[in-house]
Amino acid sequence: MSLARWALRCVAILLAAIVVSALLAASSPGVGVEDRELDPRLSSESVQKLRADHARDQSPFLMVRTVLKDAVHGELGTSSLYHVKISRLLQTRAVLSAQYLAGGLLIAWFFAAALVFLEQLIAPRLSLFPRMAATALLMVPSAALAAALGLWTDAAPFFCMAAVVFAKVYAVFSEIARKSAAARHSFYALANGMGLRQRLFFSVLPEAAPELLALLGLSVNIAIGTLIAVEAVCDKPGLGRLAIEAAMNRDTRVVIVLTVIICAMTQLANSHRRFWIKRRQWL
Repeated sequence: MSLARWALRCVAILLAAIVVSALLAASSPGVGVEDRELDPRLSSESVQKLRADHARDQSPFLMVRTVLKDAVHGELGTSSLYHVKISRLLQTRAVLSAQYLAGGLLIAWFFAAALVFLEQLIAPRLSLFPRMAATALLMVPSAALAAALGLWTDAAPFFCMAAVVFAKVYAVFSEIARKSAAARHSFYALANGMGLRQRLFFSVLPEAAPELLALLGLSVNIAIGTLIAVEAVCDKPGLGRLAIEAAMNRDTRVVIVLTVIICAMTQLANSHRRFWIKRRQWL
């Protein structure tokens, strides 16, 4: 796939995300209604002004047009919940969410790689207990895990995201390494006197690199999906909590912007994964 086709595909997916999220937001219950309308201190003119301000939220086409028009001018609009620009909300919260994503991925991949290296260097039977632990973690909802870890440490988002990613990455990582170690060139290197450590770093890992990089892209998608539940349960002021608050308070503009951001990150991760899968097939 050429770069131009990839860019056009990304733009088409983002436009589809804007349209679909606008349709869903416009058809959700309570759109265009605000709690301040029930305030008896407001006059009828003030109530009518509030309803006029939210009238465009009831039309998905007007909403899409407004979002695209603001995007062309480099603006994201204003949050109806916080009454500040959405770009300012993202700046204050994106850093914390990025730290959770990066920290959780690093911890998960560190433990997964360490356990796989021990399997390859010492004994494959060591994979039994990590596989059992990963299977047990798969059965625990991420929100419940975040709530349990939140009682013990303030770093619960890091460990919760690491546990979720590790549970889904470790078994695949171990299988990729096992297949690479069973390849012909790996046995040939071992027969020519190469040690286990040298074989691991110079024969097994180079063979498995494209699939591991594709797995890295998949783990990013897993971490993004976990972020919303973890931040909401742990009460951390990141993008995940912002998404929950915007959805509960019918802040449609923030919901659309966050949907587009998540779609863009997912598309980048999937494109990265497809690139390495195709390269693995070419090799």
